[in-house]
Amino acid sequence: MGVHDERLYERLGLVLRVGVAVSLTLLVAGLVVCLAAGREREGVILVSLGILTMFVLPAAQSVLALVTYRAEGNRKLALAALGLLVVQVAAVAAAVL
Repeated sequence: MGVHDERLYERLGLVLRVGVAVSLTLLVAGLVVCLAAGREREGVILVSLGILTMFVLPAAQSVLALVTYRAEGNRKLALAALGLLVVQVAAVAAAVL
């Protein structure tokens, strides 16, 4: 494993840690607002944003990998990351439709 791979893995891990922290913060804040403050609408919005944040994380990691591999000139892995991103977008589109 090269230095570039280690840096990419560190960045991917950071994106995942920050994303999970933001998602959990929104989920907990939404529950507190809904249950303690009795403001259901605002609580549901916060919980929904927390769930949406969790759903976006895999695509964010794919974009980061794509950008990193492209910047390094690694066409094979950039295409693989792009393919993964296309599959993720298609899955979301199929679920919405």
